[in-house]
Amino acid sequence: LFLFDYDLDGRLDMLQSNGHIETEINKMDPSQHYRQSAQLFWNGGASDGYVLVEGGSGDLATKIVGRGAAYADIDSDGDLDVILTQVAGTPLLLRNDQTLNHHWLRVKLVGKSANRDAIGAWVKVTTSEHTQLRQVMPTRSYLSQVELPITFGLGDIAHIDSVSVIWSNGAKQVLLNPKIDQLLVIEQD
Repeated sequence: LFLFDYDLDGRLDMLQSNGHIETEINKMDPSQHYRQSAQLFWNGGASDGYVLVEGGSGDLATKIVGRGAAYADIDSDGDLDVILTQVAGTPLLLRNDQTLNHHWLRVKLVGKSANRDAIGAWVKVTTSEHTQLRQVMPTRSYLSQVELPITFGLGDIAHIDSVSVIWSNGAKQVLLNPKIDQLLVIEQD
């Protein structure tokens, strides 16, 4: 299970990989199966909460014995693609090819000396409508690691006021008015 903004609307959605631990569970409980589909829960905001995306789309509905899950922008188009690992099977790559035209910003931090990957640093993106806060922390799912750049979905927002970084040593750094729809690399001062 992990949180990520699959539709780049600025709200964190949930995805969980599924698969039972008992190979013949359906003999004991016909409603359960060893192979199961992953589940995607869309974050509809304060009014709707999390809503299960019924039936999945494409390969999301593939029944696997899922264990680990990770995300990364595999095709460098700004949205997050997903990879699911499974027992006795090859990993399943789910490309996110949506056409919502939502804006986004990806932030890659480069720290100094020992912590070059900036693990533990916090990034805050502020727009006129809201603020998003994320931590550089690659662990998300069982035996899985997500990519280090952080993706911020912006929806229809076309301007960012600032990007603030609190490095793991407590130092702060602020960038004003960065461009959207790009990978922004920030090196520690």
